[in-house]
Amino acid sequence: MLTKSQIDRIIPVLRQAVKRPLGMKVHRFPRPYYTSFLLRDVYWFNTWASSGSTFRERDDRTRDVYCDIRVGSYRYDQTSDGGLFDNDDELESCNHIRIPVDDRCLNGLKLVLWRLSEAKFREALSDYSNKEAASLTHIDENKKYPSFQRLSACTEVKYEAVERIDQKRWSNFCKKASLWLSGLKEVDQNFVEFDVTQESRVFVNTEGRTIVQHSQIFSIIASIRKLTPKGFFVEQDLVWNAASQKEALTFKEFKRRMLKKHKQLLELMGARKIHSFSGPVLLKPIPSGLLFHEAIGHRLEGSRLLSSGEGQTFKGQIGKRVLNVDLTISDDPNLKRFNGRSCIGAYHFDDEGTPSERALLVEDGKLRGFLNTRSEIPARGNTMNGHARCRQFQRPISRM
Repeated sequence: MLTKSQIDRIIPVLRQAVKRPLGMKVHRFPRPYYTSFLLRDVYWFNTWASSGSTFRERDDRTRDVYCDIRVGSYRYDQTSDGGLFDNDDELESCNHIRIPVDDRCLNGLKLVLWRLSEAKFREALSDYSNKEAASLTHIDENKKYPSFQRLSACTEVKYEAVERIDQKRWSNFCKKASLWLSGLKEVDQNFVEFDVTQESRVFVNTEGRTIVQHSQIFSIIASIRKLTPKGFFVEQDLVWNAASQKEALTFKEFKRRMLKKHKQLLELMGARKIHSFSGPVLLKPIPSGLLFHEAIGHRLEGSRLLSSGEGQTFKGQIGKRVLNVDLTISDDPNLKRFNGRSCIGAYHFDDEGTPSERALLVEDGKLRGFLNTRSEIPARGNTMNGHARCRQFQRPISRM
């Protein structure tokens, strides 16, 4: 994660660079009305072992920056389809998202920001022209909704101490754990992996918003496999995510959890193989959460209501029953702890600089709202609630 001195040096560079695109212009084309930069600094360490031997021990540091330049006005700009398709990795701007990790000289950062903003401006003009051309033959049902919603100036800069990673400790943990797994009955293959990602995000835009956030994820992953006499593999996996090394598994707790997995592996080996099945299924919390995310979660992402290529299952259904049980569903990025554990997905501001809010999605089985970005959506009573997120060069869209 970035230190205080690094943050204090980077912010002025971003604030200066974010103003420059507002002066760009091409005759008879709309001018930029908004610019933002989202800089991500990521430190990564990974090690994994199998049968008591280390196969990898590696760390790395990378930085990239996402640039958003909007031409036209808050009422109408170049974006379309909720930004779902603004992720073409062959665009020129994708060549300029990687930035230097050296803070002793910031000339390299200034140069990349200049090149990136030049490319993004040209791409924005091209998208605007394409949107205007499409309007000649297609009716845009979303034209009556503002393309982007304005936010006031805000500064929230957080400084956090970097949590030191004891690489040798975790390398030895994986070796010791994998050696122990190899001694379990009927285990043919195994591996144990430790992975940590520490990230700082610096957001600056032309509305006067400057936001710095930090996050880190510590993961322990383990797997055991057995080749059955009938020639197919059965396996059991363990994945444990934590927000600090203090919450990571101890070796004692790791053994306890893997013994349960080993018992399930032995049961699977002797289990009867069934054919296709249609009927009710009872799921544990984690797999039921995954099923919910895939079955209903994506349909509650407001960005999809702006794209004609999406199913839009719940469009026009606000206030109507969408579940046949009185279930209430909400998404709260501000929830930092739950049942005594840290929530690794918590954040205070999304990738468009919007404060995160608890979004009430379903109440007693009835649809109440969506996960929203700063783009207005065709759903009454729905406003931005800080659920816009992105990866690298892709435009932020609403995500769980």
